[in-house]
Amino acid sequence: MSFYKKNLALNFKVWTCNLNDALLCTGGEDASLKVWDVRTQSMVQRVTEFSAGVTFSKWQEENIILTGSYDQHVRVFDIRKSKEPLKDRETSGGVWYVEQFQHADKQHYIAACMYGGWAILNENLEFIKTDEKAGKELLYGVTMASENLLVYTTFNDYKVTSVTV
Repeated sequence: MSFYKKNLALNFKVWTCNLNDALLCTGGEDASLKVWDVRTQSMVQRVTEFSAGVTFSKWQEENIILTGSYDQHVRVFDIRKSKEPLKDRETSGGVWYVEQFQHADKQHYIAACMYGGWAILNENLEFIKTDEKAGKELLYGVTMASENLLVYTTFNDYKVTSVTV
């Protein structure tokens, strides 16, 4: 299935994209998050709140986007009013990946913070637990395998590690 009859012209390296119905968000080296309408193949929003490249994006709801960036922030934006994030948390490293998970009937996040290790955050993006040492070998992937088991991958030493949290 193809959404585009032509390519979107981007003048930078793109690191992330995520589709929500008719809206596609892209982020990359130009330190902005762009929202595209796939029906008209045009950009409808540009978020420039970042001071470095956007490495992660995921729609949470119809108008809500979760982002990660080389500027070491996890942010949540409402694209209808994107001048400032709804939530913002600086982490200990560039945020390559963010995963949502439920714990005790509440929304939580876990972030892969590259050389800054991993961070578990609550629904308000407040830190619950972190491990900066886990990023010594460049941590790109992290997931909650079960309620108390966290699994992460490190790039430079080719390892998959599990820890109880």
